[in-house]
Amino acid sequence: MLDISSARTLLIRTRPARAPEGYPPAVRSQVTALARQLIDHGRTTASVARELGLDRGTLSSWLVDATSDRGSFVPVVVDDLAEEQEPGVSDPVPTRAVVAPPASPAPRPGFALVTPRGYRLEGLDLEEAITVLGRLG
Repeated sequence: MLDISSARTLLIRTRPARAPEGYPPAVRSQVTALARQLIDHGRTTASVARELGLDRGTLSSWLVDATSDRGSFVPVVVDDLAEEQEPGVSDPVPTRAVVAPPASPAPRPGFALVTPRGYRLEGLDLEEAITVLGRLG
């Protein structure tokens, strides 16, 4: 694992000639691993970015990119379990998982939207879901 000094040297050596080119993915990965470790031990993103010679916004963006699925939504399959298994027939290999309802109050009926960054909105009607998706887009 890199330390601050070697990470700063690596960033200087690999600094892109033009901003749109960006740093190589391997460099970003190494730097974000170090930054995450330092932040997990109580440092602020701003202080780590300053020591690395990066803009705070750049480091924050790299950290988000490293923990997200590149902004893609996850496909969801809805299984209403309408077909019941015949009594007395046991299937040695489960074909689907059934999740017990949460102990907390049930969400409003409607759509549930989970963003790539982990925000969850429940109980949306179709118009609300479309509006939220449009603003995220």
